[in-house]
Amino acid sequence: MSCPCPSGYTPTIDSDSCILTITAATSGGSFFYTGVAATNLTVYNKLGVIFYEDITNLSLPITNSGSTGNVTTQNGTPLFNTEFLLDSSGRILNIQAGGVGIGMNNDGTYGPTSIQNNLWGLGSLITGRLNDAGLWASTGNPAPPLNEYIGFSYCLDITSTQTYYVGLAADNDIKLKVNNQTLVECKVNNFTATTQAMSGSSLIYTNWHVFPITLTSGLNIIELEGLNTGAFAAFGAEIYSGSVNTLSAYTSTAQLTADTLFSTYDFIGQTIPLSQSGATTGTGYTCPNGYSLYTCSGSPYCIYIDKTDIVNYCIQNTGLGYDDNYVYGGMNDAYSYWSGQTNGKVIYFSTAQGTWCLSNTLNGACLLSGPYPCSSTCPDLCDTYVFSGACPTPTPTPTVNCSVLDFTAIFDCEVTPTPSITPTISVTPTITPTPTPSNPCGGRAVSVTISGYTPTPTPTISVTPTITPQITRPCAVSGTVTFNPVIGMLECPSSKKFQDCANGTLYYAVNPIVLPSGGTLNQFDIFQADVNTISKCVVFLGIELDIVGSDLIDITSGPLGNTSATTCNIVCTPNVSQTPTVTPTPTITPTISVTPTPSVAIGYYVYQRCTIPSEYIIQTLPGPTFTPNQVFSTTGSTYFGECWKFISYSSTYPTLPLGSTSSFLLGNSFVNNGATFYSNCTDCSFIIGDSGLS
Repeated sequence: MSCPCPSGYTPTIDSDSCILTITAATSGGSFFYTGVAATNLTVYNKLGVIFYEDITNLSLPITNSGSTGNVTTQNGTPLFNTEFLLDSSGRILNIQAGGVGIGMNNDGTYGPTSIQNNLWGLGSLITGRLNDAGLWASTGNPAPPLNEYIGFSYCLDITSTQTYYVGLAADNDIKLKVNNQTLVECKVNNFTATTQAMSGSSLIYTNWHVFPITLTSGLNIIELEGLNTGAFAAFGAEIYSGSVNTLSAYTSTAQLTADTLFSTYDFIGQTIPLSQSGATTGTGYTCPNGYSLYTCSGSPYCIYIDKTDIVNYCIQNTGLGYDDNYVYGGMNDAYSYWSGQTNGKVIYFSTAQGTWCLSNTLNGACLLSGPYPCSSTCPDLCDTYVFSGACPTPTPTPTVNCSVLDFTAIFDCEVTPTPSITPTISVTPTITPTPTPSNPCGGRAVSVTISGYTPTPTPTISVTPTITPQITRPCAVSGTVTFNPVIGMLECPSSKKFQDCANGTLYYAVNPIVLPSGGTLNQFDIFQADVNTISKCVVFLGIELDIVGSDLIDITSGPLGNTSATTCNIVCTPNVSQTPTVTPTPTITPTISVTPTPSVAIGYYVYQRCTIPSEYIIQTLPGPTFTPNQVFSTTGSTYFGECWKFISYSSTYPTLPLGSTSSFLLGNSFVNNGATFYSNCTDCSFIIGDSGLS
């Protein structure tokens, strides 16, 4: 795990997410469509504007559908015999303002009251944003290009998380993408039934649709596209700042212009940069799958943008005032640090002590320390109290039920008890008649409301102390007592962790490790060593606190280098003893003991594609290298002509960054013989020509 971002990612300017960018060349660009004012039609935006809920965290993409019956939005707003928008889970979008109102024919109530005026659209007049800002590459009936998305790219490089509002409408289809993720894709053919509200028209152009989207800091690219399936064509798109309350209250173009960041109106008479056919006809620009068109400055190019959550931490249940959510704060002494949101305490790496530390201040005294020595780039404190992610919301204490209530109810009836019949004593006993039961409260009822109760405190029982009698012992004790303190450091059992260069086997040793050259063990140093009396080349991986090892390791040579700069097979060769010739004895047949072959470490080896960082291979056997960040290419395998990098080994199935794809194999995906190693991904990609497009 890398902190505060996955490998290859960096924190955004406001540290609200992690970002990865990769650039590529555009296709096309020889010719461009020119935007012309679209043909105005009274049906465009006839029903005004609709402001939806924020779609950022919904199941995407948003698309269009409808019903000839009764349905409701997610929050219960009724819709009748009309079209609507929904997410990919089938959830009908909530509406913050506007709606289809009384429909195209003013003959019913089909949804929330519409917002209609000259700005957003007003009945049968030539008004609304699609008429005012709409364009296409031609006019007429039909208006080419047909069945081809064309559109625009807009950059938002922001310093903090903000919400923006994207307005869209088209005759016929619309598409909205952010960092090449499709957020909205509405097509006129998605719903072809005729509803009373639409009366044969399509919601995509009868209303102007405004979608709130929340963007994290850093670079964001919004792509806006329209498509014509036939007949007349129009496509309008705008991006606003402000709020739903402010925007929905506007009635004039002058008011809206103050909050408008982008409008297709400004491209009437200008070239249209995006074209779906750029790669085949040369008209407009087209980018590879996964890439967005960058037009922020200079010559346009394609850029891959991926954002993922930044790693933050939670400390809880300490009872010492340390509990809080700790958010990434920046860099300190080349390490990341995190600050408590409410208590102001800091998690940082103390370079002086070589361990992670929780302190009142940055570089202050440690209140809580992690293991030493420590080479982790992520906070390594106490797993019982510290973990990555946000602290869970406490479960509320359940309301005490009525079983503890003690109250007296006074009913609206008073019962005078019937006196008991006294029997007359006689020689012959008189049988006492059985009284007929009656209901003195007949016809009465009671309704009781309890607003609270006052519990009766339970008295605390004082314990009477028992006096222990003094014991007199018939012996005299005198003299001097000497205490011998332990001077030094008490250390918990731990193992030195090594890995076999040849087959990846892990060894754990508790015996003292003495280097022939003196000095101390450094992570990823390469040594020649006798492991359980067998000469091997090994790499020191660090201190393992959870395993007490049983291997005996004696360093015979080294350090010979570090895997950050070289590989084992270059600098180290194990000593191979000559096999003695066995002289046969006529009467004794020697038993030859077979030296057991070390088994490969059972676990998961993770490799990452250099030119497609979101692509991983997870396999149960090591490939050409298991040196972290070592880059290689192979011949004669499925992955010939591709650059790969070893990321990590773990004994449990690894967790990959959000948005990653992976292949899993029981075995080894690569051909180990003939592998070529490189200093970094850039060198490998350049030398073998791996562009990531294969």
